[in-house]
This record gives sequence, structure tokens and C-alpha cells, in this order.
Amino acid sequence: MGKPRRQGTPGPSGNSPPRKYAGPMDDFLSTPDSLRTMRPADKMAAASPSAESGADSELGSARGEALSHITAELASISANMLTKNDKTNLVMELRAAIREEIMAVRKDLTALEDRVTELERENLQALQHSQAADHATARQGSLFTHILGEEAPDEYNIERAHRALRPPRRDGLPRDVICCLLSFQLKDAIMRAARPQRIIFQDSPISLFLRALDLPPVTIRNWILDQPPPRLDHPEAPQLLRTQAQKEAQPVRWGGPHGSEE
Repeated sequence: MGKPRRQGTPGPSGNSPPRKYAGPMDDFLSTPDSLRTMRPADKMAAASPSAESGADSELGSARGEALSHITAELASISANMLTKNDKTNLVMELRAAIREEIMAVRKDLTALEDRVTELERENLQALQHSQAADHATARQGSLFTHILGEEAPDEYNIERAHRALRPPRRDGLPRDVICCLLSFQLKDAIMRAARPQRIIFQDSPISLFLRALDLPPVTIRNWILDQPPPRLDHPEAPQLLRTQAQKEAQPVRWGGPHGSEE
């Protein structure tokens, strides 16, 4: 506990009345009257009116230039932006161009397929019972000269001649010779000349027909005299002809799309 306060000694109070007598330090500690009456704005030196107006004008011109630049950029961006109609027209033009290109590609593919089919149907396949006619003989055209006789041309436009691309036969018979003629007229003349005669070339019977592997199954069915099996695929057609030729001991020649001749 603190000591008791003496009577007659005033305590510290914030509301104590100011002293009415002057002390020796009052002049040093008190605020001068000149400073009491001065306002805060009066402490700063007053700027000249001309300087203030010049600064305001420069600031206003800078703001105007910046605003004009921003407005010009916004106008340029707005002008370069595509509208909804522009985008729709662009998409429609792109679709039309792609559709035209697709149609052109499909047309080229169709023409290419037709050309490949024509080239494949220009092949003649020789079914033989011995090695009398090989691919070199077919390339020289001696077999076709033997078939055509006096109507044989001076030279044959033969693109290629080769053995059938299959393994050797188990029965010992040679593989067929496939010859591609670039002239349809020459191929047709050879087939017409081969129809009425039995071809014997170098003491060996030869059967000449269009290459069965390059023809559709429906055509193969229509070209065979004997009753075809329920399903006749391309690889079975040459074997069927060989079987029939071996049974009847005479070659079978395919003459056209409506039948064959013996």
C-alpha cells in the first residue's frame, strides 16, 4: 500500500487551472504570439499564378494526347476485328474450297482405278503343259506371231512378260506366263485368232486366255462353260480351267464375256 497523502498537498490533475504568475522560464517555453496567429497555408511561399496555369495546361495537353492515342488504337482494333457475318462467310468459303478439293481427289482416284483396271485387263495369261513358252519367248512375241500368222505385226508393244507370281506347282507343270500388251487392238486380234484353232507351239499345247486374276467373279462365272462351283473366287479360275483341260485333253480358250470356246 502507498503512503497516505498529506493534507493540503494538491495532486496532479489535468484540469488544474493555469498559473497566474510568470516564471523565469515562461518566455523560453511559451509559443510566440506571431506563430500562434499564423495559419498553416501562410507558412509556405505562395506560387506565382503564371506557373500554376502553365503546369495545368501542359498536364491537360498530355492527357489529351494520351486519350487521342488510345482512341485511335481502339478504332484500329475495332476495324480489324471480324464480325460474326465475316466469320460465317469465311467458314463457308473454306468448306466450299475443301469440298472442291475432295471432289477433285475422288475424280483422280476414280480415273486412276479405271486406268489400273484397264492395264490389268490387258494381260494375257498362257496356260501351258511344258516349258515351251517362257517369259522371254512371250516378250519377243514369237508365240503371238505363231498365232497371228501373216497378220502378225513387225513388233509388239509389250510392257512386261513374266511367270505367274506363285510357288511352283506340285504336279510339275510350269507356271503360267503373263504378258501385258499395251495395245488393246493387238490383244483383241490375238484372242480372235486363237479362238478357232488349237494352239500347238513347239510341240506343246498352249491355252491362251485373259488373266482370270484381273477379272471380277461374275465375269469369270459367265465365261466358263462347265458348271461353276457355288462360289468361284479369282484364284480358283485358272485351276478350274486346268482341270477341265486335263480331263478333255484339249485347251480351253476364253473368247469373250458371253462364253468360251474349245
